[in-house]
Amino acid sequence: MIGLDVAETESSWACDVTSLMEVRRAAERVAGLGGCSALVNVAGVLRPAPIADVSPDDMRAMIDVNLLGVLHSMQAFAGQLVASSGSVVTVASNAAGTPRTALGAYGATKAAATMLTKSFALENAAAGVRGNIVQPGSTRTPMLEGLWSSPDDERATLVGDLAAHRLGIPLGRVAEPADVAATVAFLLSDDARHITLQEIHVDGGATL
Repeated sequence: MIGLDVAETESSWACDVTSLMEVRRAAERVAGLGGCSALVNVAGVLRPAPIADVSPDDMRAMIDVNLLGVLHSMQAFAGQLVASSGSVVTVASNAAGTPRTALGAYGATKAAATMLTKSFALENAAAGVRGNIVQPGSTRTPMLEGLWSSPDDERATLVGDLAAHRLGIPLGRVAEPADVAATVAFLLSDDARHITLQEIHVDGGATL
């Protein structure tokens, strides 16, 4: 996320993606503005913990936002996307396909969101709907920085952690939100008109 408008306007308002009713209301408002031809699923929560220690509440929170939020959005906007031969992009995580210590539950929700997006795109491909997934790695956001307690933690992200079986980042830097946003913008554009059902990793090579 590059920025968040907290003040509602005629074309910008808050929506709780865990509530199908709220998302449907948002979809109705979008329809009144001309309809949706591009949908981006970017809401997400992270509750890191080893699998043995994941609490039911934390698991439900990640499922509600990371998985059901994607489902609700695609259900609510399905008709508009089909009518416009639109495109959907889900921002998931490279943890969706690569095991990470303390990120197993999180990665599972992102893997499920990845499959939902691909299946939705396949089911509606005849209408010209495309669906792709951006799998970011470590990205400089408040969520990531909240996991760091010292500059050494950022360095460990860059060089890797053998004890945690985690590779570093070959390009030697943490992604900026703009790196992810640019990839999303490309996938939504006509330049990507023949790309669908694909995953693009934006992680500086951390997924070898």
